[in-house]
Amino acid sequence: PALVRGSYALLRQILPDMAISLGCCGAPAVWAGEVALQEEVFADIRAQWQRLGQPKMVLACPSCGEMFRRYLPEIPTVFLLDLLAEHGLRPAKSVEGTAAAVFDPCAMRHQPSSRAAARQLAEAAGYQLSELSYHGERAQCCSYGGQIGMTNPPYTEWLVQQRVSESDLPYLVYCVNCRDAFTAAGKEAKHILELYPGCARTTMPAPSWEQRLQNRRELKKQMIEAYFPAMGDAMPPEPALPKLVLDDGLADKLAQEHILLQDVATVIQACEADHRRVTKPNGHFCGYREIGPYTCWVEYHLLPDGGYAVHNAYLHRMKIEIEEHYRAE
Repeated sequence: PALVRGSYALLRQILPDMAISLGCCGAPAVWAGEVALQEEVFADIRAQWQRLGQPKMVLACPSCGEMFRRYLPEIPTVFLLDLLAEHGLRPAKSVEGTAAAVFDPCAMRHQPSSRAAARQLAEAAGYQLSELSYHGERAQCCSYGGQIGMTNPPYTEWLVQQRVSESDLPYLVYCVNCRDAFTAAGKEAKHILELYPGCARTTMPAPSWEQRLQNRRELKKQMIEAYFPAMGDAMPPEPALPKLVLDDGLADKLAQEHILLQDVATVIQACEADHRRVTKPNGHFCGYREIGPYTCWVEYHLLPDGGYAVHNAYLHRMKIEIEEHYRAE
């Protein structure tokens, strides 16, 4: 949460009454071809903007900027680094003469002022910058765009290796997805906002999907406590999960396949509630549950203390037709 919390504190030095939105810009829905969902997200953003008096919106994410320019052109926006550079909020000089390469996000190909602001802030911190072969208008995707990792992980791994091998220098980035893609691949990479006090991230390398979910909950809690205490009742309670004891290595598999512990718990609780499960020769139970567009399977057994030992989990983007008849009954 440090990047968002620290960035907001910086912005309040410029605009003390600035609001903050912790929602999604709709990019994942656009990338997935979920037209109805993306329109729902855009409608919600428009409604929030209108309720706040149609202010200019400060965007910290290059992909958000791309979505606003393409689908919400009526909303005026400014990129966060542009605003910091314009108002002279530069990071303190802390890395005098350190060599690094700036990696431009693909969504910034046609935003020269933002690319210049990123370099200006990095140089203010003392970095000696080098340019990659593909930068500026020729910037390439880090591997995250379109969420191709969801459908073709081997290609994603190949693509990110292509990017991190372009230079032996550490990368300075200004897109959090670039930062996470590179650090997950073992590349030294830092978001330019991390050069500011209060913005340093503690999770290295990239957070898992489970950690991202926890971080979002923790961020909302921290922001309400620090800036909007009157909204304390707006914080929904965290879902109560049963005790889950994962086999060695299973947590890594869940992270790679984007399966949340909440998904695992949902399957187990459904299997236990209606006893729709099979018993394997080793005594483990195995059952499934539809979760959104996916069907998720979990292999588990009960523990003496009421928890569950989880041995395996996997999912496929599929529907089981018999479920329609089962729910109808």
